[in-house]
Amino acid sequence: MIVLLVVSIHKSRLPTTSEIHPPFASAPDRVSVNQGPVGVAKRVADFSSDEKVELTQKFNEKFKPAIENWCKAYKGRIPFKPEDVTLDKFHSKLPGGFYTFMIGNTTFTIFDSKNGARVFYMMTHDAANVLNSLPRTGTQRDLSVPVNREEVLRMVKADTGVEYKPNQVEIKPTAVACALDGGAFVEVGRQMVGDFELITATNLSFVVAPDGELIAYQH
Repeated sequence: MIVLLVVSIHKSRLPTTSEIHPPFASAPDRVSVNQGPVGVAKRVADFSSDEKVELTQKFNEKFKPAIENWCKAYKGRIPFKPEDVTLDKFHSKLPGGFYTFMIGNTTFTIFDSKNGARVFYMMTHDAANVLNSLPRTGTQRDLSVPVNREEVLRMVKADTGVEYKPNQVEIKPTAVACALDGGAFVEVGRQMVGDFELITATNLSFVVAPDGELIAYQH
């Protein structure tokens, strides 16, 4: 698939703010992961009657199956159940097919295109805070990681249908870059061009907390 955007190297490809919306996938060629989304979000209260009907149809026919498949792929690691994602949790839509839901304090975005719907982004409020916090000085860091390469390969294949190779999986301890001890930054299918990372339809990132739960995800 054609490259969607290019971002500069960062400790994690996932956004580093707790903003409601994810980075916009059709942004200019070079942006920082900290840049806000391009375009104006449209809240459900501003939807026309026809748009609400279309949203309901998409949710039932496309979004729900995608959410169920994603939750199944990462079974036991998601901070909510697929049935928790309901139409009344819908927050807003960004141009380009990005539909954001708020599940409690977790931001959850579906990307809808002619190729189908898929989970694009997830970030818990606590993750947004801890991933942007530095550890207290003088504390001993826990550099262990709660997930291994075989587990990652199994999960991402169930998620995307892609058979990734072991050398396409990168796992780094979160303790090297933020206040979260015992967690893991996971990159799969990452492609670099010089000092820039290409974001395509087949690479993804997520953060695993010490208890094994996903607290951030982007695909």
